[in-house]
Amino acid sequence: MTIIILLCFHFKDTPDVTVSVTNTTTNAVTTDVRCQADGVPTNYTYITWKHMWPGHATVLRSFPGSQVLRLKNLTYQDSGYYTCWVENGVKASLNPGAGVGTAYLLVKGNLSYSKYYYINRNVIL
Repeated sequence: MTIIILLCFHFKDTPDVTVSVTNTTTNAVTTDVRCQADGVPTNYTYITWKHMWPGHATVLRSFPGSQVLRLKNLTYQDSGYYTCWVENGVKASLNPGAGVGTAYLLVKGNLSYSKYYYINRNVIL
């Protein structure tokens, strides 16, 4: 007599997140920053976007969560790190970076003095 036991495992994991963007110029009207999640289950909730300047931990701007962040009327000050947070209902992970992805956007062009940000009491133009 042969007994076959079939075991099925359904693993759940927080999403790995990849953010992609193409560098652009100030002549561009818009650019898209894309947030791609990969995890189980696949019912993703896009929590938020954050824009940060390189070398600083201060958040310059926050945006509502979405799979695509569309930036308009670009200036050099739109350059920086864009971070996307995603959840899928799984709380524990062995990967401390799970659910978060970041990419750097460079907007090539002249500085615009109509936009500036204060970071740690320093003005970044």
